[in-house]
Amino acid sequence: MGENIGDFSAREQQILSLIESGNLDRLDDAWLEVIADSPKEAEFYDKFIRAMRRAHALERAHELLLLALEELKTREQWELLHAVVRIAARFWPDSKPLRPYAAAALKGVYSHLPQLSAMIAACKGLPLDQVFQRFDSLLQLLPGEVYSHAYWGEGIVTDLDLSAGKITLDFPEEKGRVIAIEFLRKHLTYCPPDSFLARRRKNPQELYQLGQGAPSELVKLVLRGNQGRIKQAELKEALVGSVIPEEEWNEWWSRARNELRIDPWIDFDVRRGAHAEIVLRNAPRSAVDEIAERFFAHDTTMADRIAAVRKLREVVRAGAEPEPELVG
Repeated sequence: MGENIGDFSAREQQILSLIESGNLDRLDDAWLEVIADSPKEAEFYDKFIRAMRRAHALERAHELLLLALEELKTREQWELLHAVVRIAARFWPDSKPLRPYAAAALKGVYSHLPQLSAMIAACKGLPLDQVFQRFDSLLQLLPGEVYSHAYWGEGIVTDLDLSAGKITLDFPEEKGRVIAIEFLRKHLTYCPPDSFLARRRKNPQELYQLGQGAPSELVKLVLRGNQGRIKQAELKEALVGSVIPEEEWNEWWSRARNELRIDPWIDFDVRRGAHAEIVLRNAPRSAVDEIAERFFAHDTTMADRIAAVRKLREVVRAGAEPEPELVG
């Protein structure tokens, strides 16, 4: 069965249709027309290769793809060249003709990196798919990246010496700690730039502003870096002093707690106090879920229950399916 080709141009659709229908004798001319206009989406090349594989024509796909890569290189479309060669590397990891295009793509996309030559040298001799995996891992070692250690806390990379296998980090209590890259990989954890720990280490003021404007969003950020659940006391430990000043905690937590109780993405039983667990849901609570919580909450009054029943009636009229325990 052919793949969905509705998002591509007419010429690109023609290429995929020719392959799916077995008209490979018309493919060369159509391909030259397509690459003259350089398809803008790497997804097209992926679908092209997969279609050719189904047609048992991978060798020919390799030849045609090289023509497209040469066109992208000539036009210095480095980002697209990089994306397409990465796709090709999965199908032809041992292809020698692809390697110069991989090198050109890396040099084009990452020309701003002082460590680029050393990074490319560190990938020498690897199969092409592993070249990109190794390069990605080296990108995580560059200055500005953040790593967490159980005792040292979060450290910011300040220098990388690939030839010596050493990396330098600034930790909260020690600046300029030099460690072996292998030690870092074994004993430290990488913190992605958008993670709570990385942002707390590099820009706590930004997190403070987030917490002032949207307390529940700050809590969600912490939860995403903590496997989706955290106790109230642990949340306080993560925020007080580094993000929220201790003297502001009680007022801030009062606002945050009220937001969390009504946030459809959060499960939070406030009755357990500091031991209460805050959980990030995989899906938001439905209207019926919220009505059930309002109806069965320990501090719900009769007026609250009547209001919940009225709300349930509205939801049912709107077409939602009520929970069995709510309707008897």
